[in-house]
Amino acid sequence: MVKRNYRERLICMEHDSGSSSPHSRLWTKDFWLISLATFFHLFSFQMLTPTLPTYVQTLGASEGVIGLVTGLFAASALMVRPFIGRELDRRGRRSIYRLGLVLFALAVLTYRWAYSPGWVLTVRLAHGFAWGVATTAAGTIVTDLVPPERRGEGLGYYGMFMNLALAIAPAAGLYIIYHYHYPPLFYASTGLALIALYLATRLGQDRPSATSQRAPQGASALFEPGAVFAGILVLLLSFAQAGIGTFLQLHAQQRGVPNVGAFFTVQALALMCVRPLAGRTFDRRGPGVVVIPGL
Repeated sequence: MVKRNYRERLICMEHDSGSSSPHSRLWTKDFWLISLATFFHLFSFQMLTPTLPTYVQTLGASEGVIGLVTGLFAASALMVRPFIGRELDRRGRRSIYRLGLVLFALAVLTYRWAYSPGWVLTVRLAHGFAWGVATTAAGTIVTDLVPPERRGEGLGYYGMFMNLALAIAPAAGLYIIYHYHYPPLFYASTGLALIALYLATRLGQDRPSATSQRAPQGASALFEPGAVFAGILVLLLSFAQAGIGTFLQLHAQQRGVPNVGAFFTVQALALMCVRPLAGRTFDRRGPGVVVIPGL
């Protein structure tokens, strides 16, 4: 039933898009631009994943405060996503995406002058807000660009750019703090965010189907019942992943492991290997064949 319903929805999407060819073009200029922008954006973010907890620790924060740094970031991003999603439908994708990247770069730079746990928490709220804006817009742009009949494959390749950043960025961030300390880390992270912003300015205009004329109204603009199940799965997976990413470096220090960058690299390489295969399987056989074994 799931497989049949998925195929029926896919046929409808192909009809709406005006193309049902399995060879619809995927690697367009805009797809390259959004993928590269996401790579640099995620690189900027992932450099801070293992290093920001240790920075807060140097300011005298307890482990509870370190956990709160991550929690506030996630909460801020979570609160803004539904409203940004509605505005993406009303006002278009590109301008909101660029605004999110500008705010993200400013937030990362501000860490440079956050000399107390309280200030870090304040900046972290703004950082999460900007992250929620930019990543929601980027994901929506990619969905617009990928041909419906190649959606799993396209999102799989897009995810590879994210995983490539994950493979390199944490180790790069740890290298910087060990050899140059924290201010150069924040400058480097800001520079990468600005590269992402530049690439975002090269994106073409929104497609006609991504304008306010198709924006939902009322409660449906903020809540989509069909997304609840997928959202719960992402919540549970992210809950586990966030704990690992936040405290892994501190745990490694207690165990006498000097650098855990290889952990993130191996994890990302595994993701890069499986994503293209999973994406093509998703397109051909539906979500259940991919999601259930993955869980």
